[in-house]
Amino acid sequence: QLVKRCRLMLIGQSGAGKTTLIHRLRYNKFSNFGSTDGIDLSIVDVKDIPFTVFDFAGQKEYEHTHILFFNSEALYLGVHDPNMEDMHELQRYLNMIQNCAPTAPLIMITTRALQKSSNKLLLPIARQYPDKIRSMLAIDSYDGTGIEALKAELIKAATSEPLASHTMHNLLNIHDQFYNHLISNYASENRYFTTTDMILNRKFSLSFEEIVSIGMNIGLKDRDDVKLALDLFCKWGYFFRLSNDDIVLKPQQLADIFARVFT
Repeated sequence: QLVKRCRLMLIGQSGAGKTTLIHRLRYNKFSNFGSTDGIDLSIVDVKDIPFTVFDFAGQKEYEHTHILFFNSEALYLGVHDPNMEDMHELQRYLNMIQNCAPTAPLIMITTRALQKSSNKLLLPIARQYPDKIRSMLAIDSYDGTGIEALKAELIKAATSEPLASHTMHNLLNIHDQFYNHLISNYASENRYFTTTDMILNRKFSLSFEEIVSIGMNIGLKDRDDVKLALDLFCKWGYFFRLSNDDIVLKPQQLADIFARVFT
């Protein structure tokens, strides 16, 4: 079956309204939130595409960990509060994207459209990245202004090149069964990986060879089939591949470790 899934990376200054926007997209409701600590992961369904959303904290001390999750296989959403005249933090994040994900598309939005609906503040930035920025929108999570237009842009960007080849794949039912089997039988049920998880023989990560063995035992045909499934689930943000090729089963747990180490 044809499956559509995409990873969405929200970047911007602390307090720009990123988490509030995610809540509006998920529940079509307004709610105020404090600053994000590190990275929060969630699934947001936009029409027929589930987006794995990475909500990156805007504080400078997190920058060194954020870039570990950046690559060109994701869609980036830059969020700016027009009441914040200093755009240096936003500019710094855009430079990080340019360096770590040079071919990834970027959508820029300003929040609080009921107060200030102009995107003129973003024009200097747009001129710096003419080939990267797909669109600029003004939204307001309070009453939903611009949210439907944003959803349309998210779908359009996710299903157009260069992301289309990452978003849309013919996936067998066994591949989803493989993912569910790993999560239900090996991953921690908690947000934070604990000593209790270790006692219960739950895993923070598994080696590639361990996953090959598991995959072939449940019906995947060979190593290449396992690698295909892993590549897709890593692209979509369901798993995270470490530099030694081990697979972190819940990327949120890795993000939380980084947050505790660097703050």
